[in-house]
Amino acid sequence: MNVLYDFAMSGSDQSKTGTGWVRDGSDRIEAAVESVGLADDPGADTSSLDQASLFRAVQDGNAQSVKALIKQRKGINVNAYNDQGVTPLILAVYKYENHRSTEIVSSLLKYGADASVKAAPTPAHHKMSIIRHDKAIDGTPAETKRIVFDHKTPLLIALELKSALYLKGWEYRHWDAILQVLSEATVNQLVEKGVQVQTIPVTTVSEVVQKNWGAVYNSGKHETVELTAEGKDIVALKLLVTGASKVLKLNLDHSDRMEIKDASYNIVKALVQYLYVGKVDLQFMLQRGIDLYITAHKYGVDSLKRLCEANIVPNQDNWIKLLTAAVESDSQALTLKTAQSIKESLKIWGVCIWKSLFRSITDFRHTSKAEPCAPIKVSSLMLCPSYA
Repeated sequence: MNVLYDFAMSGSDQSKTGTGWVRDGSDRIEAAVESVGLADDPGADTSSLDQASLFRAVQDGNAQSVKALIKQRKGINVNAYNDQGVTPLILAVYKYENHRSTEIVSSLLKYGADASVKAAPTPAHHKMSIIRHDKAIDGTPAETKRIVFDHKTPLLIALELKSALYLKGWEYRHWDAILQVLSEATVNQLVEKGVQVQTIPVTTVSEVVQKNWGAVYNSGKHETVELTAEGKDIVALKLLVTGASKVLKLNLDHSDRMEIKDASYNIVKALVQYLYVGKVDLQFMLQRGIDLYITAHKYGVDSLKRLCEANIVPNQDNWIKLLTAAVESDSQALTLKTAQSIKESLKIWGVCIWKSLFRSITDFRHTSKAEPCAPIKVSSLMLCPSYA
């Protein structure tokens, strides 16, 4: 069964100008651009109309108008939000499925769009969805996958949209082109800001932990506290726990017990072990490093956060989870690592395609003289199954 699909925004999906709504229909975006130049008062502030025209051009996939507006209208802010809480860059990513071109995204980035700007929180009826238009044979409603954009960057949104298509068995490979553009832009912009990933060997003993052991020795106190996770207790020296985090200290200043509901027992156990020995088992870091990072961030164990940032290894199986953690915790280092991993993986995948295509063509030439051969069909899934 052929599948037709599209993206839709729940609620109103119109662009709003400073004076009213821009009507949908057959009106061309050029008319909106012309109206700016034909204002009755040459000194009038047209920035509101300019901004609405830019959003409309992006929504319509009109790359020429996008470029013209950015170049000719100095009052335009390429990082401004519309009423749906998205920037022109995020809107361009959202509309990529319809237009299948990276030109608008590349133009926005070229003229100053910030790849790290997150979507603003919006009312529930403004969430964006992927809709399957055809009906099942039994007449069931169209299938819908809702994507929440709140506080997400363009790269993370693109990853989630591609993943949603992949999980539903729909075509998704065309999203690699936009991921390549966004990952490269994210890397370049963060490097320009001076963001670097620290090198901290996983076996290095934390100076903070050593300092806390000194506090235990000097105080002569050996009070203990209980940290509870999944109904299991972990007993630890109070000074080691409270000395590592202001959040933990605040919770344990007047109590000797704390329940941690948002982390598993194994993660809490690994955190406590770190507070004792100042390091994390390498295998555990590779398998559960992201979960450990999330818990360290939530409870303010900054030294453990830095260790996780330095040693978590991004891969295609954890890109979304890792980038989500990076965005929610404002970790530019983890964002950089994830974007670099996406960029390099897509580059390797591209080389893989061309090498496989070359081999297929070569094999075809060798066999075509001897016997008829069916037309070559290049399937990216077959060429690079590990990337699927």
